[in-house]
Amino acid sequence: MNIIVFGITNWDSPQEVSNKETQLKEWHQRIKKFIPGVSKIFLTTGTYSDPKLCPLDCPMYQVPFIKTEPYSKNRNYFRHGFMTAIWHTLFHEPNVDLLIHCQTRNLIGEDLTPYINEFLKKEEILMAPKFSSLMGCSIDVSLMFLKPPAILFYSIGGYRQSLDTRKRVLNCEEEAFLMFKNSWYNPWDKILTIKQLDSSFLDNQTPFKIQDKNYFLSLPFIASQPPHCEKEYSEIWKKRNRY
Repeated sequence: MNIIVFGITNWDSPQEVSNKETQLKEWHQRIKKFIPGVSKIFLTTGTYSDPKLCPLDCPMYQVPFIKTEPYSKNRNYFRHGFMTAIWHTLFHEPNVDLLIHCQTRNLIGEDLTPYINEFLKKEEILMAPKFSSLMGCSIDVSLMFLKPPAILFYSIGGYRQSLDTRKRVLNCEEEAFLMFKNSWYNPWDKILTIKQLDSSFLDNQTPFKIQDKNYFLSLPFIASQPPHCEKEYSEIWKKRNRY
């Protein structure tokens, strides 16, 4: 079984790399432990990042796009890094059985093998938790498991550009839902959100906050960093889900 995992990041300076190093190393180690048998782990970047500064012993691929404006919904550098991984996989990993995107702010806390094995038996081509919203019907792109048809579909079936000038542009979660709503498997349907702080419930007004600490600490994976998680919650979760 050829399972490949990637994460998206970027840095503009050595100081930014230093700030991210601990998180990136923990992300990397948790993937190796909780997705046993993974064939390859790699990084992509949404904007140019000096590869000499990469703190991980894994490949890093990037299209050297220079950031001149801040990240926004229209200037979606995350999507640019995601599509870099899609095209790299299509060109250089023809024998992949499963491509997993685990965002570098996400940390895994339990063996995902049973979920993967069940997914591989099913007809659906994408597995992911849902992205929290009032309707609860978007796909959380921060943790997606793609079979080869899903990888190919991203290359030909997207609903937006990474740099999109239209006034009404879909976010990545909405795009994923439109693409895979009829071929999406979610074994974590009881998880409302993997974020302890979440503004998507309230149209980016006052963030929703999970008050039930026991519920949050029971999650198999979390978005572990601000603005999606308070340090207190993240540290307690990590202590309870050691790697």
